[in-house]
Amino acid sequence: MGEKIKPEDVLQFVTGSRYEPLLGFGMKPSISYKPHVMFMPTSSTCTNTLYLPLPDHPATPFPNEDEQYKLFDNAFTTKIYGFK
Repeated sequence: MGEKIKPEDVLQFVTGSRYEPLLGFGMKPSISYKPHVMFMPTSSTCTNTLYLPLPDHPATPFPNEDEQYKLFDNAFTTKIYGFK
């Protein structure tokens, strides 16, 4: 595995902020599921929603566990996919 993921990495990926505001978020962070061809998690920082990937077709298998960890680690550490 690559870099160790911290909770603040995931929070920044989902909300755009590394820390929870003192008075909390106006919109509570949530998790939803959405078809994705590359099985990358995405997020909407406007709505504080983490979208976990589902196969885009029922016959499409999930990547193996190691590959899923790599995809999630990449998304959470680069934050490229967090600003959709």
